[in-house]
Amino acid sequence: MRKLKLCSLILFTLILACSDNNESEKQINEDFSIEIEFLTDKLEVDQPISFKLKSNKNIISYSASTNNINFVQSNQSNYGKNVNIILSFDKTGKNTIYLSAQNEKNEILKKEFEIDILKGESVKIKNLKIISFKNINQTWDSEYSNNDINRLADLKFTLEKTYIKTSLFNEVLYERSIWYKSETLINQGNLNWNLNNENLNVNPNFIMTFSLADIDDNGLVEDLLLGPPFAIEFNFKDYIQDKPNKVILKKENIDLEVEFEIEW
Repeated sequence: MRKLKLCSLILFTLILACSDNNESEKQINEDFSIEIEFLTDKLEVDQPISFKLKSNKNIISYSASTNNINFVQSNQSNYGKNVNIILSFDKTGKNTIYLSAQNEKNEILKKEFEIDILKGESVKIKNLKIISFKNINQTWDSEYSNNDINRLADLKFTLEKTYIKTSLFNEVLYERSIWYKSETLINQGNLNWNLNNENLNVNPNFIMTFSLADIDDNGLVEDLLLGPPFAIEFNFKDYIQDKPNKVILKKENIDLEVEFEIEW
C-alpha cells in the first residue's frame, strides 16, 4: 500500500511538472510573438525577397535561414520591434523561412513560415547532353585494353551558380556555391542526363560554372576540361530575347560541346 502511494505521488509530480512547462511555453508565446510582412510583391526564384520581421516586444537578437541548417545570426543590440531581412530561394513550390528572435527578457522564439516560390523569369534546365569532349570514345582509364569498354570515362558533371545570400542588413549580397552534382554515367553511358525532375531553375543573368570529370573506381578524379581552368563560366543572359529551348556551351580548344535543354 505504501509503495502504491509513493508511485502515485511520483506520477502526480511528473504530471504537474509537464503542466508547468506547457504553461510556461504558452505564456512565452502569448507574451512574445513574431510575424513577417513582405515588402516584395512577387516571390520568385533567384530574386531578392525582402520582408520585415515584426514583434510585439523589442528585439535584441535575431536570425534567419532558408534551410534550417545555416543560420545568419545578428549581433546583440536594441533593434526595436521591426527588422528588415533579405533572402532568396532557387526552388519552385513550397519553401520555408526559419526565423528566431530574442527579446529583452532573453526569451527566444522560433517560428517557421511556409511560402510558395514562383518560377518567374528563371530558366529551368531540363536536360544536359555531352556532345563531345577531348578523347570521347577513347581511352581514359589506361589500365584497360583498347577493346575493353571500361577504358571509357565515367562521366560526372558539377554546376556552380550565383545565389543571393541571406542578409540582415537590408542589402542584396551575392555568392557562388556548388548547385548540382550529377549521377555518374559509367563508361560514358548515353552521354545524357534527364534533369526535368531536379527543379533546377536559375536566373538567366546569374553566372554559373560547368565542370566535367572522369570518376575512377579507386576514387581518383580526372579533369576532362584539361584545366586550369577546371570549370567554364557561362549564363543564359544572351538568350533572354530569343528564348531558345536548347543552348550550346562550346570550347573548341578542348573539343568540348555541351547541350542544355531549357524551359523559359
